[in-house]
Amino acid sequence: MVVEKGNKIFIPADKLTATEVKVQWQQNISARSEQYYSVPFFNKDQGNEESLIFIQKSYLEALKNKKAPGDDLTVIVDDSFQYGQNKEKTKRWLAYHDKNNKAYQWRFVEGLYSKLGQAALTFAGGFFPSIDLGILKGLFGDYLHNF
Repeated sequence: MVVEKGNKIFIPADKLTATEVKVQWQQNISARSEQYYSVPFFNKDQGNEESLIFIQKSYLEALKNKKAPGDDLTVIVDDSFQYGQNKEKTKRWLAYHDKNNKAYQWRFVEGLYSKLGQAALTFAGGFFPSIDLGILKGLFGDYLHNF
């Protein structure tokens, strides 16, 4: 199952800023980059399935303000999120950021891999079981999707 609009996701507060990655891309013939936090999350509406969210550093407070009452950091996925997924549409991860950033999906994974190296293979419960950047460009070769 994959995360969908309307799902409640739990983001562990202690992991929120633990893994900062740099995402780099080309847009309108100029080099762009942003700092993101890469954080595992648990989808409460999908049996606590573990996935991954990339939060643009400058959007962290806005995400915290979306938190549902009661829980540590539970938010409802809405139109403000975008997602990346594999070609089979069996794995999906989220991005919470400026939607004007038009980076290919694989650029986020590349940023995570350049930060963590082989440890990226076990990050977020092994969400990306193997990372071969050549293959990634084919698997995650699209821009992020809107809900």
